[in-house]
Amino acid sequence: MFELVFLGTSASRPTAERGLPALMVLHESERFLIDCGEGTQRQLIRAALGYRRLRHVFLTHDHLDHVLGLGGLIASLSEMPEPTRLTIHAGREALALAERLARNVVLPETDQGATLEFVPLHAGQAIRAEGLSITPIPVVHRAGESFGFLFEEPARRHLDSGRAANLGVPAGPLRQSLSEGTAVTLEDGRRIVPDDVLGPSQTGTRLLVIGDAAETASLVAPARGVDGLVIEATFLTRDAIEARRHGHLTAREAASLARDAGVGCLVITHISARYEGHELLAEARELFPATELARDLSHVRIARGSRD
Repeated sequence: MFELVFLGTSASRPTAERGLPALMVLHESERFLIDCGEGTQRQLIRAALGYRRLRHVFLTHDHLDHVLGLGGLIASLSEMPEPTRLTIHAGREALALAERLARNVVLPETDQGATLEFVPLHAGQAIRAEGLSITPIPVVHRAGESFGFLFEEPARRHLDSGRAANLGVPAGPLRQSLSEGTAVTLEDGRRIVPDDVLGPSQTGTRLLVIGDAAETASLVAPARGVDGLVIEATFLTRDAIEARRHGHLTAREAASLARDAGVGCLVITHISARYEGHELLAEARELFPATELARDLSHVRIARGSRD
């Protein structure tokens, strides 16, 4: 399961209710920050997340509304008393921008307590991080290299409590060991192996996060069957001409992608300041009812097979 905390949900410029783009993806005890718009570190504090346990930042592209908050975040990490390591993953242009910001502007003014690693993304080449597979998905936008990110839990076999009970395996540590793939010996001397009590392998939860996008045709395949899709819905269909001019999507286009790809649930974000948001949600739900509108500091849980 993934928990999403939306830190900034506006497009291009902040409003009184919405900050610039940033999304925290939580998985068990790990945290992954997607984009880092201006003011992100304050939003992390407001969300009671902080940034001490943050180890990975993924940038969708090099536009400033998605990147400028990185300077303040790095500065704060550098001033922490304990050593901090942060890996920044991005395409060529966004990575170069992040590195210039860090090396030339931020770190010369700090004690440089943070160790930074800048890792280039390659389309389709999965990153293994904290037990997850994170695959960069190429996205068409009016920028340099642009990427979305497909988060996938590993496939797992779940313990069949009925089979365990029939074999006399008591609830507690022995069942936990079997769930983790370790054989156990019962008090009567019988040896129970994981295959005795584990069910068939089941695919883990899959989450696709897309930043800015100019079209959706190339995204149907990577979005196919994901449990959760987060994607921009900057404009209403009535403003589709402007959406094309700026390389963005309408709410109807985002919903059409979700429907065509058969996703579990859709969360729309990156809302133009001209709208309140509810009208975009209504437009999307006409095509795809399982749609939610992201708001700053809102939480959404994505679970396997979820339609919430």
